[in-house]
Amino acid sequence: MADATRFSPSEGWNQVVRWINTHLQALIALAGVFFLLPSLVLSFFGPEFIMPAFDGNTAPEVVIAQLQAAFEPLIPWAIMVSLMQMVGQLAIMAVAATRSGATVGEAIGIGFSRFGYLILAQIVLGIGIALVFLVLSIVVGLAMAALPILGVFLALALMVFLFYLMIRFSLVSPILVTEEHRWPIALLRRSWELTRGNALTIFLFFLIVALVFMVISIVVSIVFGLVLSLAGTVGISLLAVITGIVSAAGAVIFALMPLAIWHQLSGAPGATSDVFS
Repeated sequence: MADATRFSPSEGWNQVVRWINTHLQALIALAGVFFLLPSLVLSFFGPEFIMPAFDGNTAPEVVIAQLQAAFEPLIPWAIMVSLMQMVGQLAIMAVAATRSGATVGEAIGIGFSRFGYLILAQIVLGIGIALVFLVLSIVVGLAMAALPILGVFLALALMVFLFYLMIRFSLVSPILVTEEHRWPIALLRRSWELTRGNALTIFLFFLIVALVFMVISIVVSIVFGLVLSLAGTVGISLLAVITGIVSAAGAVIFALMPLAIWHQLSGAPGATSDVFS
């Protein structure tokens, strides 16, 4: 078996930056439609989440019931926003994954046309992971009953294994956009093949960017939150817009990162293959 291609995080990041510079206008439009707009609709028109008040004497079952009641109105909204964002991620990848650059309309068309296949792949992957974790959870439970410290280590190993699977199957979306594979098993197998020998490097790539973005988001929220809190209701609305813009920018970056990984590991030339061919 040939040695696996090694993924370079620095080159991956440089590729993301090149795509953003090349397709900035289209990416801004897609980020606005699929990420900023849904978040603003949810903020201004969605149900308000009110954290229930608890004290040290509140029974656990009461806590769970009240939290479920508080989150329940948000569930339909969260599902709709998540589905919109999945289409948006595919559309963003489609813009970057063509030699000439897809128009916004073409990219949206690709996003919707591949969306169903992505849902199928997610369902198959979810069922597979659930079955594996059901078996492993039983093993962990038995180990904890026999030897608690061993059970703790096995539980940690289970979490590591979950992250490992997430990394190995993280290229399903870019494969769906750029290659001929459509059905779940083929998509999952292809992602598994491409990420072979690079799981740790890919994980660190995602982790570092996620940490940097988290710090930026926190700083923006604190700084603008302090300033705009003086403006009352208008300030709160402006803060929602600003944080929405930051989140939309992050969504573009995190949509392009798997594509950059695919770009390297698949051996794609300087520009990825035309998805319209």
